[in-house]
Amino acid sequence: MNFSELTAATAWIRHLDLDAELTVERPGNLWMLFSGDAESIRAICRTCIDLQSDGAWVTWDDASDDQRESATLFRYLLMAAD
Repeated sequence: MNFSELTAATAWIRHLDLDAELTVERPGNLWMLFSGDAESIRAICRTCIDLQSDGAWVTWDDASDDQRESATLFRYLLMAAD
């Protein structure tokens, strides 16, 4: 991801949640954590969104409809370490 893509992704998430925060996960993946609801997320879903269900992270594609509907915490992978 280049700088302009990173900026665009960050702006997109900030549009959903002004309190979104960046987190670094070893070995260096950069995630943005944000809150929201499934309807908002579904409207602009990207393929690398994860959602938290029962304290564990599940990819959007692997999550059940119930998990998607009940989730309120999401994360987006901004940058992955090589």
